[in-house]
Amino acid sequence: MSEFKSPASASRVTGQLQHVYFSPDCGSAETMWCADYFDHDYQEDYRDQPIHAVDVILLRHNMTNAPLASWKKTYYNDFGVQNEIGCGRLTMYASKRKAGPYVNENF
Repeated sequence: MSEFKSPASASRVTGQLQHVYFSPDCGSAETMWCADYFDHDYQEDYRDQPIHAVDVILLRHNMTNAPLASWKKTYYNDFGVQNEIGCGRLTMYASKRKAGPYVNENF
């Protein structure tokens, strides 16, 4: 489950990615994730097709349309070294609409 990014729903570590909650109860659109092909030009062609183990995909939240992302930065805590994973559209350049091409951390 995910919700729109706000100061209350931002990550506690960096404050940039929104929280993501996984729930076994798939009763609403808030808990639905879609697997999209990474190349936008071929996403319609690959829709409703089986996903192979070697395919590069983008996990996108159905309600907020935000992809699942993780930076290569590591954070140290009581459990050891961890990476932050959350919803966020990481693009190559900054824009108000965040309409730039995705970086590798989204795939």
